[in-house]
Amino acid sequence: MELSAANEELAASKSQLQDIERRLSSKEALISELAQELELKKASESQAREDFSALENLLTATKEDLQSKVSEMEGMKLELQEEITTRESVEAGLKTHEAQVSTVQERIG
Repeated sequence: MELSAANEELAASKSQLQDIERRLSSKEALISELAQELELKKASESQAREDFSALENLLTATKEDLQSKVSEMEGMKLELQEEITTRESVEAGLKTHEAQVSTVQERIG
C-alpha cells in the first residue's frame, strides 16, 4: 500500500511538474513576445527621433531660404522705390520743361 501511495504521490508530483513547466514555458513565450515588442517600440522611437531631427533640419533650411528671399525682395523693393523716385523726378522736370516751352511759344507767338 505504501508503494501505491508513493506512486500516486510521484504521479501527482510529475503532474505538478508538467503543469509548472507548461506555465514556465508560457511565461517565457510571453517574455519573449514582450521583449520583441519592446525592441520594435525602441526602433520605432529611434526612427521617430531621426524623422523629427530631419524635419527640424528642413525647417531650419526653409527658414534660412525664406529669410534670404525676404532680404532679396527688400533689396528689389528698395531698387523699385529708387526707380519710382527717379521717374517722378524726371516727370516733374519734363513738366517744368514743357511749361517753359509753352511760355516761350506764347511769347514768340
